Amino acid sequence: MISLIAALILLTLLFCIVILLPWYKKPHGLHVNQNRQTELYQDKLAELKQDLAAGNIDEQAYQTALDDLKLQLASELAKSQNSSSIQVKRGYLLMLPLITLAIAIAIYAWQGKLTQMQQFFHAKENTADFAQKLLAGNESFSQAELESFYIGLRDKLKNNPDDAMGWMLLGRVAYSQGQLENAMHAFEKVLAIEPDKYSAQMSYAQVLIAINDESYFKKALTVYQRILTRTPRDEEALVMAGYVAFQLKDKNTAKQYWRSALSLLDKSDNRVAAIAQTMPDLAQEFGIRAANSTPAQSNQTPGTADSKQLIVKLSLNEKTKQALAQFKYLVVFARPQLSGPPAAVVRMPINGEVPSQITLSDKNAMMPTFKLSDLNQVYVTVRLSKDADVTLTEGELETHSEAFELSDKIQSIELSL
Repeated sequence: MISLIAALILLTLLFCIVILLPWYKKPHGLHVNQNRQTELYQDKLAELKQDLAAGNIDEQAYQTALDDLKLQLASELAKSQNSSSIQVKRGYLLMLPLITLAIAIAIYAWQGKLTQMQQFFHAKENTADFAQKLLAGNESFSQAELESFYIGLRDKLKNNPDDAMGWMLLGRVAYSQGQLENAMHAFEKVLAIEPDKYSAQMSYAQVLIAINDESYFKKALTVYQRILTRTPRDEEALVMAGYVAFQLKDKNTAKQYWRSALSLLDKSDNRVAAIAQTMPDLAQEFGIRAANSTPAQSNQTPGTADSKQLIVKLSLNEKTKQALAQFKYLVVFARPQLSGPPAAVVRMPINGEVPSQITLSDKNAMMPTFKLSDLNQVYVTVRLSKDADVTLTEGELETHSEAFELSDKIQSIELSL
């Protein structure tokens, strides 16, 4: 910010110099012109004296010519003096730097830069307070507070780049705001300082998955494999490694990870049902009976009283109703971006009819560390699927909502398919 102000002042001064320099050259030009007029007078005066001495003119003619020459010189000098008002207006010209600076500030304010500067200084003053709230588990941040904290923390880390906790907080805030690239770079900073920090590895992998690119999926799988090398019975890493492998269409590897996860997870764990629904042969292998809701139900089991709930009211147009028989599953999920893993997902078999509304809550999370209540903004997707594969295939129907804020405990949204 200081460098920006310095650049603005420098440009203002340069602009003033460019304008003032021609004006300040005028005294020198006036002086040169006066000298030239004087020299011409002296030359003509010498010629008159020579003519008088040679007898070419008499004394009276000499005096008359001399008077005319003096009048001509006086007239030329007066004309040159009147053509330049530099000495009269120089005081006003000295105000030009102030005027130019005022105009620059006005333009800066018109573009909203002054407001951004105020936000920046406010963020710097309150960064410590925001950090304490966040570390204390207080997540009651407004979007403006999150943005302010992000700006202040980013500036603080410029002067303290080895602060692993600071980079960790920055990554989490960036992720919550949907700034995936910034979040990824922040978690990479943490891992450069503390390569084996578990929370940073898990958060980093989560961001890589959210970017929804094959190369980043591969990076995420590498991260989970590194975790599992140290702690092979890490349930969360096993579940997510299977999810990533499944997204990479490597079902055999996904099955290996999920088989290990199912051998460790409690049968009441929501992730067990999610894995069973995604890979029915594993459900059969482990004797898991998926908790399928019947299509006639209008609601699913709500979440806990202190969690966010999202009620999706679904309607079908005539064309979809006519094609409904070719679909076997209804999938409804919410996520912070239109890519990456969902924070809540409901997947149910259908038999020619679909429920009028579906409730998403923390009970529908695939990961305990990534739930609906963790999100401030979500997109909701509704899909009619032909098979048990979670990926969208040709011929399946899908619709998305616009992004909207999750501000209340219970909210509803209407979607048509």
